[in-house]
Amino acid sequence: PANKLHVEGGNIQLSDNQHITWGYGGNNAIYGNNSSDFIKIFTNGAERLIVNSSGNVGIGTTNPSAILNIVNSNPKIVLEDSDNVGTFGQIRQQAGNLQFLSNNNTANGTIQFKLDDGTNITDAMYISSAGNVGIGTTSPSRPLSVYRSTAGSAANFLHYTDATAFAGLYIDVDNVNNIVELNASGDTASTMAFQTGNAE
Repeated sequence: PANKLHVEGGNIQLSDNQHITWGYGGNNAIYGNNSSDFIKIFTNGAERLIVNSSGNVGIGTTNPSAILNIVNSNPKIVLEDSDNVGTFGQIRQQAGNLQFLSNNNTANGTIQFKLDDGTNITDAMYISSAGNVGIGTTSPSRPLSVYRSTAGSAANFLHYTDATAFAGLYIDVDNVNNIVELNASGDTASTMAFQTGNAE
């Protein structure tokens, strides 16, 4: 054997509620319980992680309710790019607000939403470092830029409907006649009114 204990072709079995510890005092340990089916990891004398009988992993909680359940006063997941210094993203929860952050060293990063059908990855929505939102484009030049990659006689870029009356508001682009259209549609009785100062 090359080490103090070398086990080959067999198992090491501990009784329930026993620990594997490092050093004196047992501050850093792995603790398991067969009857309750869980494994816990301790560092500095405190429980840090649990895998329960359902396979759920809990960090900061002893009762994880999902595959990964993180509980903290400022819970966050940080994804850092080791190839580029200072570039990282965060998903965090603060005071009931789910936040996505992107940092590009000392500048704002971008946030990109993509679709993957198993063969091709396409851009669905893009938030630039300037805060502009692009749908169908990764270079939005306005607060909201919408782009359709295929040409057609008309493209609906905004569609709002009221389910009770089923009347719709459309903003269309007709690239054959070079017209931008604002339409009230979806009902034969649809009308459109323009108001300023609460007066038509």
